Amino acid sequence: MNPAFADNATASAAPRTWSSTTAPVSPRALRRITAIGRAEIRLFVRNPTVLATALLFAPVTVGLMSPLLGRDLTGPAFATFLVGMLATWSMLMVCYNLTIIFVTRREEGVFQRMSTGEASPWEALIGACLPSAAVAVAQVVLGTAAAMALMGMHSLANPLLMLVALVGGTVFLAATAAWSSTWTATVEGAQYSTMPLFLVLIFLSGTFLPAASMSEGLRAIAAGSPLYAMSDLVSLGMTGTSLDGGITAEGFTGTLIAAGRPALCLVCWCVAAWAIAGRTMRFARRR
Repeated sequence: MNPAFADNATASAAPRTWSSTTAPVSPRALRRITAIGRAEIRLFVRNPTVLATALLFAPVTVGLMSPLLGRDLTGPAFATFLVGMLATWSMLMVCYNLTIIFVTRREEGVFQRMSTGEASPWEALIGACLPSAAVAVAQVVLGTAAAMALMGMHSLANPLLMLVALVGGTVFLAATAAWSSTWTATVEGAQYSTMPLFLVLIFLSGTFLPAASMSEGLRAIAAGSPLYAMSDLVSLGMTGTSLDGGITAEGFTGTLIAAGRPALCLVCWCVAAWAIAGRTMRFARRR
């Protein structure tokens, strides 16, 4: 065999690494991601445990906890509190579900098989994110509509900020799931490997422990956390008021200006999380 041909054949058969997937997204890549996403959705629907957890855990948790935590809130303020809590729990379930999915695909050799074909590991990973992200966004959209109807809200201050919050939260927690899957050996171990991270994120989110009830020092720490920034954007998008009540903006432009700090904070967390995930993500089986 021609040595040059042999070298090319070996190179094409070798699994690609994360660093080899930095080319710009092309229409063909988008078609591959869409195809992988459709397959992932079918697998998602066929797994009753993951499906039930994704669909029910966040709404049930919010339904049980919101009367207690939001007992001093009424009207639009309570609707904003409900939606913020739902968004927080929905995003956390994205992280949990994706950790399970990434570990499963890695241990079953799916990522390795895809990396030797036309699709890259990056495309396979993005495709795997689509079902969980779609469920989370649907939950928040439906929850927002229900909360507005129940509390007599007729309009949102800035729906664009809520979209930014959901996209940013999904991107951050997808990267977090990729990172947490590196030290999660089995699917069963996902509930233990993600628990410490969950506790920190939910405690600093400003929804489990309302921002207005935090001490000044704790609020300053929480304000730099990713889910607090997401919740702050949701609050500004709902009523034009920041999560801690310190800022009240009027009009579309006013809310955009007020959203500058939390939006920048969330973007920085997304960039940092994906940089870490890019260096640590395992596509090969652990055993």
